[in-house]
Amino acid sequence: GLSTSGAPPAGQTFVSRGTPMGVSLVNYDGGSATVSVWAVSIAGLAGNGSTHPVTESWTTVTVTLHWTQGDWKWVSFTSADGPVPTSGQQVVSSSQALQNAVSQFGGLRYAR
Repeated sequence: GLSTSGAPPAGQTFVSRGTPMGVSLVNYDGGSATVSVWAVSIAGLAGNGSTHPVTESWTTVTVTLHWTQGDWKWVSFTSADGPVPTSGQQVVSSSQALQNAVSQFGGLRYAR
């Protein structure tokens, strides 16, 4: 739903936020590590007439890292759906409320 330059349609706001819910060390051998991260994200376009509404997504991303030059470097990753908890405990917010939240609450800056 974004233009080729990455802009949302007029009157709509692109929403993309994610956060880890848990982390598990799969393997570590000193110079390399594999870590699984269970995460939830929201993404979509908020605004009247959006054909890509903001939805949640639960994933598990498994990342392989290698220690190089004093820092961990990303080597590869795989992604799988879930686990997904039961949803529907709250009433869905309006597009306007989601647009307002994007401007009111900044995204987390750690590890960006």
